[in-house]
Amino acid sequence: MAVGLFKDVEWTPVGVLSLVGQVLAIVFLLVGLSLLVAIAFGYFGYRKGVVLFPQPIVLLIDVFYSPLKRAFSVIHRDPRLVDDISIALRNHLNRDDYAIVPPKDRVILVPQCLRHTRCPAPMSSEDGFGCKVCGLCDIAKIYKVGEAIGTEIYIAPGGRFAKRILARSKEGGKRAVLGVACHTDLYEGMLASKIGKIPAQGVPLSTEGCVATQVDIERVIDMMLVGVEREEAARVRELIA
Repeated sequence: MAVGLFKDVEWTPVGVLSLVGQVLAIVFLLVGLSLLVAIAFGYFGYRKGVVLFPQPIVLLIDVFYSPLKRAFSVIHRDPRLVDDISIALRNHLNRDDYAIVPPKDRVILVPQCLRHTRCPAPMSSEDGFGCKVCGLCDIAKIYKVGEAIGTEIYIAPGGRFAKRILARSKEGGKRAVLGVACHTDLYEGMLASKIGKIPAQGVPLSTEGCVATQVDIERVIDMMLVGVEREEAARVRELIA
C-alpha cells in the first residue's frame, strides 16, 4: 500500500497535499476499524461475561472516549454503554489486585444522591455525609457491612470531593477502593484510580439523577465481600437479611 501511494506522486504542492490527504484517510480508516473491532469485542464481553483483549480495548476507549460517546449518540444508542464496557473491563483487570487487599485497607465511595429524600445525615466538609443507619435507603446496608468487615465508607457530595477523599485515603494507608456512582463519574473515578495506582472496583447506578437514585445493592455487597472468607461473608450477610 505504501509503495502504491508514493509510486506516482507528483512532488508539487498539489501532489504533496494529495498524498497527505490519502495518508490521513488511511489512518482515519484504520483507527475507525480498530474502534469498531474494540467496541464489538467489548460489547460481546459485556453481554456474555467473556472478557477478550481487555487491555487494548480499555486503552482505545480511554483515548477515544468522547468521540465514541458522541458516535453512540449519533446512531441513537445509549452512550453510557461505552462507560459500562470500560467499567466492566476495569473490574476484570483490577479484581485480583483488589481481592488481595484486606477489607480494612479499602475505602468505599458512594454518591449522596443514593440518600432518601428525608435523610437525616449531617454534612461535613471533611468527611461528607455521616450516615445515621436509619434504614430509609440502601446506604444503611452498605454501612452495616462496612462496619462488620472494617471498611471505611464515605458518602460523597460530588466528584471533586470523592477524588479528594481517595487521595487522602491513599495517604492514610488505604490500598483499594470500591466506587458507586453515575456512569460518567465512575468512569472518571476508575481512570483516576488507575493513574493513582489504586486497584478499583466499580458499580454504576441503575437509575441516575440528582435525587433518590438506585443501585444494585447485592452487587455492591458482593464486591465489598470479595476476598472475605465464606463463613465470615455468610455471617455478615445475616446482619442485613
